Amino acid sequence: MSVFFKFLALIFLFTTTIYSQNFPSEKQADGFIAALQKQKVDTICTLKHDAVGYIGGNYDGDCPKTEKTAYIFWKKDGKTYLTQKNNCKEYPVIEIKDDQFWNIYFESKELVATQKIKVPEVIVKDSTGTHIHKTLSFHYSFKEIALYTNGKRVLDDKSPDNFFHKKLIHNRKNINYSYNTSTVIYKLRIALDKIIKNYSKRFVALK
Repeated sequence: MSVFFKFLALIFLFTTTIYSQNFPSEKQADGFIAALQKQKVDTICTLKHDAVGYIGGNYDGDCPKTEKTAYIFWKKDGKTYLTQKNNCKEYPVIEIKDDQFWNIYFESKELVATQKIKVPEVIVKDSTGTHIHKTLSFHYSFKEIALYTNGKRVLDDKSPDNFFHKKLIHNRKNINYSYNTSTVIYKLRIALDKIIKNYSKRFVALK
């Protein structure tokens, strides 16, 4: 990786760290996870939405644009539960039946530890030959997926959404699209998004 792209990666990590420290819901979610761990819940997954270059992430109608939502999944006594946390309202804990995303991770945990999501690349031909160009953007949304087992954070992914959604970039084929959409991380993203969409109507604020 060139010095320039290493610099861009550092900017991305720095920016995401700054944003995560600015939101009260981050501390609220972390506190909820810590409480679960004290109850000996040893299988927990979180999904958070955010965006680089934009204050806030994925919010609902109850929240101002300075707040974002974290979804927390956990398994206890053979059942999987889901709730959402933000700094605006309180939401119920619901039991979900569709929890195959646990299997996606645990059946491939050795693989996901080594898989790296690739920056979108295109092939460009000019008078000097054929070149592979990386494409990056400072203004993109991303999902943060974390998984905890036995009190340890065993997965921490902040892959940008457009690394998976760009089959064509400026009418050129993204040569890393097929690889990225075959990864364990992508399968987890799809499974968790599906659950959140299917159960969203049950997240009526308690107060």
